[in-house]
Amino acid sequence: MRYKLLAILILGFLGALSTNCSFPPVPMDVYKEPQFKIEYPKGWEVGHVGLGDFSVALFSSQKIHVENLLELQDVMDTIPFFLIMVFENPDTSSEFKIIQEDDLGANEEFVERHDITIDEAKGELAVVKGKHFDETEYYLFYCGGQRDDHMAVVMFGYAPKGERDLRVFRYMSRSFRFTI
Repeated sequence: MRYKLLAILILGFLGALSTNCSFPPVPMDVYKEPQFKIEYPKGWEVGHVGLGDFSVALFSSQKIHVENLLELQDVMDTIPFFLIMVFENPDTSSEFKIIQEDDLGANEEFVERHDITIDEAKGELAVVKGKHFDETEYYLFYCGGQRDDHMAVVMFGYAPKGERDLRVFRYMSRSFRFTI
C-alpha cells in the first residue's frame, strides 16, 4: 500500500512538472536589445525585419530572408517563427487588446484568450487555431501588453507544429523582460 501511495505521489508530481511552463521546454539562449531581453530556443536564427519605422526582432528555426513583415506570408507553411516589437504606444486607453474577433480569417477560431501581465505590461494572450486550404492545422500565438508609462510589447508566433511550438512561445513570452 505504501508503495502505491508513493507511486501516485511521484506520478502526480511529475505530471505537475510537465504542465508547469516555468521550465524551458527546450534548451534556450538569451537575446538582448537595448529595450528588452528574452529567452529563445538554442539554435534558432535571430534577425530583424522592418515594419515602417519599427524594427521587429524575428526568431525562427531556419534562416528567413525577408525585408518586411508582409513577405512572411510566403514562409508561413512550415517554419515556426516568433516576432517581438517594443515601442512607446501613444494610445492611452486602459485596455490593451492584441487581436479582435473581426481579425480572424474564415478558417480560424480562438482556442485560448485571457488577460496577462508581461513584466508589468498589462495586456492579453490569445491563441488562434486555423486550417490551410489543404486542411493542415496551424496555430497563431498573440501576446502583448502595455506598461503604465505607455511602453508596449507585441509578440506574435506562427506554430505549424501545434502544441510543441506553442509551449516554446508561451515560455518565450514569460521570459520577456523590459530593460528600459
